[in-house]
Amino acid sequence: MNKVNITDKGILEYYGNRVGFVKNDTAYVDEMFRKKDIEEFLAGENSLNIEWRNDIYDRLVQGNVEVSESLTVKRCRLYQLKAATDIRMRFIGYDELKDRGFAEPNIDDYRVVYDGSMGTDNLEEIYAKFDAQEKPKDFEESGIYISDVIELYDEETNEFYYVNT
Repeated sequence: MNKVNITDKGILEYYGNRVGFVKNDTAYVDEMFRKKDIEEFLAGENSLNIEWRNDIYDRLVQGNVEVSESLTVKRCRLYQLKAATDIRMRFIGYDELKDRGFAEPNIDDYRVVYDGSMGTDNLEEIYAKFDAQEKPKDFEESGIYISDVIELYDEETNEFYYVNT
């Protein structure tokens, strides 16, 4: 038995355990299996991109084998207002933004402060991760705030969410 294997259904196995899956040119692998031999097998031998996620193993163990649809989560971008924007737009809820006479949030008023995988599409979990003591890698801001915008996206869609009160 090979220690790392991809089944004909696209399931990634590590010593017989389901640890991830392959969709298109990307391998989605549970974070707890971040091992050098898995990386070498996927990126080196198979020329796949790798995305590490937190809940893939648990979902595969529970028998969720509709991998390509049910386990794929969108990537996340967090936008914060640029320094040059009107100060009255900052740290206020959506209703107050509209009450003050501002238009819908305009992406040109924002800058991307994070772009990556959060391992979830759940907005409450994403908010908690940005606000936690151990923030995502590559996120150098102090936290997430009212008036920020979260974008969840994949190859086909993107959804924007205003961080409200």
